[in-house]
Amino acid sequence: MDYKTPLIFLIAFTITYSIPLHAGDVVALMSRDLKPFREAIEGFKSVVKQDVETIVYDNKRDPEGNDLYDELSDENIDFIFALGTKALNVSIKQFSHVPIIFCFVLTPEESVSQIDSLENVSIRGVSMTIPPEEQIREIKKISPNIKRIGVIFDNSKSATLIARAKKATTMLDMTLVEKEITQKEQRVNAIYELKDKVDAILMIADTTFISKKSVKHLLLFSFKNNVPIIGLSNKYVKKGALMALSFDYKDIGLQSGIELNNFNNKDSNNKNRSGFSTIDPRKLNLTINRRTANKQKLSLSKDILKRAYKVYE
Repeated sequence: MDYKTPLIFLIAFTITYSIPLHAGDVVALMSRDLKPFREAIEGFKSVVKQDVETIVYDNKRDPEGNDLYDELSDENIDFIFALGTKALNVSIKQFSHVPIIFCFVLTPEESVSQIDSLENVSIRGVSMTIPPEEQIREIKKISPNIKRIGVIFDNSKSATLIARAKKATTMLDMTLVEKEITQKEQRVNAIYELKDKVDAILMIADTTFISKKSVKHLLLFSFKNNVPIIGLSNKYVKKGALMALSFDYKDIGLQSGIELNNFNNKDSNNKNRSGFSTIDPRKLNLTINRRTANKQKLSLSKDILKRAYKVYE
């Protein structure tokens, strides 16, 4: 590093552990120093055999990652562990010559689309999409009388999730009531068009539908019509959704570490190491809003409450 580099540069480019790296090292790259990222790195480090060096990368100062590349280009790096969309984007731009493991990226397909060919590139990650089949199984356990699950979505963004949800409802002798929208202006009307047609509503991470305004109307609809909501995360349960499944951050990191180990394992059944792939998170935490359950006259079993990671009273 040029010792004439201004102090502000050294502050902006925070390196948690010292460089240089050693042969066989892994760089854990974060765009921000966040607690969930740290928990994931803790899980990651618990299973990988290589040394892991953690770098907090300043995307605002170095959006293209050129300075980051200069810092690391002479080092022998075997893997990049990218945490967050910005970290994945800069990893793909500057370090796609080494395998990349990622997590905390909602739409990794958009990041990967900047690569012309995946023939000699390996990008694997843990999805940040809650499996809809797990959400539907959980609401069935909470209330077996629920038969019609409503969902509002933009097919251009959520077709795969909807297909999975439809398969899950069919297997559980339930019906998925689909309300498709194509424009953000349609989302509020779509909510009220579900009146008397559904027993519960499944929220999915569809950016055409989800907004502060649509969530506000969705919660109002839920309370006025006693229709429980399967939320996207704990924050929606706190606001009034009946339940949500959320990620276990440390286990996401552990899963990511296992993916790295699988890549290294020459005896692995996965012989095609190039390309792009994701896996579902394997450990999910249940959050319940007991006040909402009481309001909607749903009886929560002792087993449900015992299994719950958090219960809002």
